[in-house]
Amino acid sequence: MKYRLYGLAGTRSIRVSWLLEELELEYEFISLLPHSKEILAVNPSGKIPTLLVDNHPISDSAAICLYLCDKHPQKGLSAPCATIERAEIDSWLYFAQSELEAPVWAYRKHKKTTQLIPDNLKINIKDWVEFEFSRSVETLLTRLGSRDYAMGDNFSVVDIFLAQIGQWARHERLAIPEKYRRYIDRIWARPALARARQKEKGQ
Repeated sequence: MKYRLYGLAGTRSIRVSWLLEELELEYEFISLLPHSKEILAVNPSGKIPTLLVDNHPISDSAAICLYLCDKHPQKGLSAPCATIERAEIDSWLYFAQSELEAPVWAYRKHKKTTQLIPDNLKINIKDWVEFEFSRSVETLLTRLGSRDYAMGDNFSVVDIFLAQIGQWARHERLAIPEKYRRYIDRIWARPALARARQKEKGQ
């Protein structure tokens, strides 16, 4: 099966293309702007990433990634449904998007240099962002403990999300503790990510 991924370099679509590379699956990457006519034709929300599977669109990076892990379990990047391990993976992913990512995304939307929300709605939320993000990072590091990866000794889909969000926060110049920075650097050095980034850039 060959997948078609609609996304854009520098966005959350890297989570999906990275996972596709880790799973060694064939896929076509189509670069589209959010809310463009082309993406609206396959996803009424106009959001990316969107994965087209047999002409059926799947949206939201976590939903897409879990689908791919379930469909292709041979690499062991997730865990079988209704297991404690899968519950932990789900817990990590919900945390990553609702707590770790949320302040970073809010900060980006309120920046003067972005057009994600109208200028008249933008306010200075930096202090709140730094407080919320640091609190989430503290939780992350406590959960991670001395483990190399979120799920223990083995890399999983969770590490893609935790590292990508951390790298995004670093790009936004939020404070990153040394332990989290080392974790991000180690995960970010994976060859599959390098291949995904090249593909998203059309190289």
